[in-house]
This record gives sequence, structure tokens and C-alpha cells, in this order.
Amino acid sequence: MSFKYLGALVAGAIAATAAQAEEQNVTAESMVLSTQSAQGGLFASQFGAPSAITAPKNTGYVALTGTNPRGGIKGNPGDGDLSFGYALGNPVSGVGVTVGVDVTGLEPFGDSGSFSLTFSRLLHAGQNSVTFGAISGSGIGGWGDQKGNERGSIFFTHMTQLQMGETAVPFMATLGYGQDAKFKGGTGKNRAKKENGVFWAMGVGVTDFMSFSLSGTDNQVNAGVGLRIPGVDGLSVSLGQYDLANKHDRTQTALTVSYAYRFGAK
Repeated sequence: MSFKYLGALVAGAIAATAAQAEEQNVTAESMVLSTQSAQGGLFASQFGAPSAITAPKNTGYVALTGTNPRGGIKGNPGDGDLSFGYALGNPVSGVGVTVGVDVTGLEPFGDSGSFSLTFSRLLHAGQNSVTFGAISGSGIGGWGDQKGNERGSIFFTHMTQLQMGETAVPFMATLGYGQDAKFKGGTGKNRAKKENGVFWAMGVGVTDFMSFSLSGTDNQVNAGVGLRIPGVDGLSVSLGQYDLANKHDRTQTALTVSYAYRFGAK
């Protein structure tokens, strides 16, 4: 499944819920604050898989993704997707809900797309970690090429800090199961088809401006970086490649520029 990750939203989600999470015995304020990519410091993000740590209530986002080649099929030209979304509810004290609209394919623009819906919830909070769970549906109400392409998934994200010398490095990991989550067999003219399966991801803060991540399934590995844009709160960039070993003739490069903004009082 071609999951797109919005690093700025994931970072903002933990930071915005820090005060509420204290009631859940989350006392590692330094770890939580480190994920605020918009405010500097080390942060963790993921490429190629969704995160169960969603944006706080009243957060809107827009993301533009360019991919090359289209569909990961060699010889195809590049293309792009445009996504919009808005977060409701509280994933710490209740349930967070994120509603999204995905316009797939920019040439011609708007000829296909669908809606997405994600429900997330804090499952466990410890002194130095948090664990969230989520259920997501994509391809809902699709039009054009996305019509009849509904898919569902369930996944869990754990975030903690790794002590490396005197530095606490943020680390996050996701494990999930989804429809059309992996490719099965086939290369060349007998190109691989999608099937249900397990997916995973890991991300670690590397510098104040960069996070590195790996993701994949049982037969594919992806890699990417998330970048914080200094001076512009909520603006982030991710760059990565799907199917690094080209096991399914589906190697594809993806560049995403995203912006998230929380409306109203914090």
C-alpha cells in the first residue's frame, strides 16, 4: 500500500498532547518536547507507513507528493498526489478522528481520488514512552481510478527515547496489518499484484533537522528522511524510495512537502 507519511503532523501530535498525557503518567517531558520539529531539537518521523500518533484536535494539513515513475512502473512519467485533512477529537482522553481527501494524479488534475478516515487512541503511557493504536480506512467514496478501491488497516505506534551516551534520541516504531499492504510475486510483464499483509516502520531522530526511517513488508524495504524546515512552524519535507531492492519492479522515488496548522486555542 502506498502510504504517505506527514512527519510534521506526527511530531505535532505528541507535542500537543503532552500536557494531557501527564495525567496518563507521561513524565518524560524532554522526550515529548524533542518531537516538536517546528521548535527545533531532535525529532522522529516515518516514511512509507502510517503512524497511529495522529494530529491533535483542530489541526488541518495539506500535502503535495511527487512520485517517479508513476505507479512504480519503469518507463512511466512522474506524477503526484494532493492531500487535505482535518483532525477532530482527542486521542489521549477519547478518540482522535482524522478526515482526509486525496486527489490521486495531477495530470489531469482531479480525475481520480477518494476520502480517508482514521480513528486513533492512546493505549499506554509510561515514564519514557507512549503507545497509540489506530484503525484506518482509505479509498472511501472513490472516483476515477480509485472507485471501488476501499481498503482498511489496523496499526500500532510506539514512541520512546534511546539513550546514546549523554543524548536521548527519539525513536518510533509502527506495526500493522492492512488490505493491499504488500506486493506478491511477479516482475516485468507479470508485474506483482497487491494482497493483504503486515507492514512495519521505524524512525529515529538523527539531527535537529533530520529524521531517518525504514519501512516495508515481509518482502519489501523502503527508506526515507524527514526534514524540518527552520523558521516555518508546521512545514516539513520527506524524501524516500519504495522497494529499494526492486524486488517487484516497483522502485519509486517520492517527495512530499506538507504543512500543518492548528486552529484555535491550544
